[in-house]
Amino acid sequence: MFKFIFSVNSKRPEQAKPNAKLRLLSTSIRREHGYLLIYGLIVNVSDQDMKNVVAIAECFSSNGTFIKKSDMIVDDVTIKPKQISSFSIAAEDEPDIEDVKISFKHFFGEKIAASDIHNLG
Repeated sequence: MFKFIFSVNSKRPEQAKPNAKLRLLSTSIRREHGYLLIYGLIVNVSDQDMKNVVAIAECFSSNGTFIKKSDMIVDDVTIKPKQISSFSIAAEDEPDIEDVKISFKHFFGEKIAASDIHNLG
């Protein structure tokens, strides 16, 4: 059975970053069969192709204690400028998880600046 937790387009007004290469458009999270399933959409706001982008979900308790991290490469290996891509991340669920922070990196570790990265709790 699906248990819908929340869905957001933006928890607060857009926080424009001058060096942002990605923008998080939307996210949703579900608890299902012992897993936390995180879905989202991003857009490439740079003027260059983005390759091998990895979405990262960091999970926290209600008091901000880090619980776990999970990541997955986004659905499109190459994201062209102005192209929208989706991502999905699955993490083993734990009852204490109440907040999730989404961020992005290149496959080999370099962090990617993004706008609208926010906590989802």
